Amino acid sequence: MVLLIATVIAYRSVVPKRPAAQMRIVVLPFQNLTGDPSQEFFADGMTEEMFSQLGAMDPKQLGVIARTSAVKYKNSGKGIDQIGMACWQQPTDDVGGDARLSTCE
Repeated sequence: MVLLIATVIAYRSVVPKRPAAQMRIVVLPFQNLTGDPSQEFFADGMTEEMFSQLGAMDPKQLGVIARTSAVKYKNSGKGIDQIGMACWQQPTDDVGGDARLSTCE
């Protein structure tokens, strides 16, 4: 029994661990739902913040497609499947959203 445990420990220390698969996502530009072009900055700011927060995570576990690659899909009308195929030649996960700034009166 002791020999079996020693063999397992020795095997695990010699054989390299398989790296965990890296998840890759694209942060799609948030859409301005207000209809007011002067509020576009809010949707753009939310997109930037989401990109920054996700980009600050461990790059070995989470890869974020460059903002410059994602921004070209703003108002393109393309679906996530088309964008995923364009970015990675495979479907992918996405992060996106809509933004509407409300004021409390």
